[in-house]
Amino acid sequence: MIDIANLAISYGNKTILNIESLQLAEQGAIALIGPNGSGKTTLIKCLTGIQEINVNARLLLNNKVFTKYTNKQRAQLLGYIPQSFNPCWNQTVLELISLAASRNVVSQQVITNTCQQFELETLLDSHWDILSGGERARVLAAMALMGNPPLLVADEPGAALDIKHRLQLVEQLVEYGKQQLAIICLHELDLVFRYFKKVILLNKGEVVFYGSTDQLINNPLLDQTFGVTFKRVQHGERYVLYPEL
Repeated sequence: MIDIANLAISYGNKTILNIESLQLAEQGAIALIGPNGSGKTTLIKCLTGIQEINVNARLLLNNKVFTKYTNKQRAQLLGYIPQSFNPCWNQTVLELISLAASRNVVSQQVITNTCQQFELETLLDSHWDILSGGERARVLAAMALMGNPPLLVADEPGAALDIKHRLQLVEQLVEYGKQQLAIICLHELDLVFRYFKKVILLNKGEVVFYGSTDQLINNPLLDQTFGVTFKRVQHGERYVLYPEL
């Protein structure tokens, strides 16, 4: 579904992203991880069209050059959960949800079901500026998944959520990846190795690992990339990581 080649982003003399080749299938939940400054957000911006890519790069979505899609087509193909978001106007939750629904002309039943899924029923008349950080995160997730886009990209989704809702959101995004392609940038490695089967590890702008989380969990590359020594404690099929300097 996604085919990337020769993707290089630089600011001045500093290379931010340098991906020679990366192919991602049509389905699956993939965690995107790496230390600060590794290029995670820049890659997400390239995938969403926010970041202009170099002329020699190849970025294909469904075997079509990404820049050839119209803005309307991109909106139908892509659901995006950014780190932060502020609407142009102080709209209500219902207005924002309806705006997201309009890109794929979904039914009222789909809107209702999505609002129930993210526990937004009591917030529909609330304006954006009075919502808590966690409530905003749930609205953004509902907007992104509205219309079942084939590609979902999320940059640290639900950072402001409480533990319960954060776990729920990660589970929902991973479940979404069973039917579509979901690329989720996360800092919490415990969540990555608890919920995800595939992972992309970035370091200094390059993909240093792409594959199974089972293959990465005990790989010393994980420690080297983050500059710490991880103590791995296994509970059943799950791992808890305790980093040490």
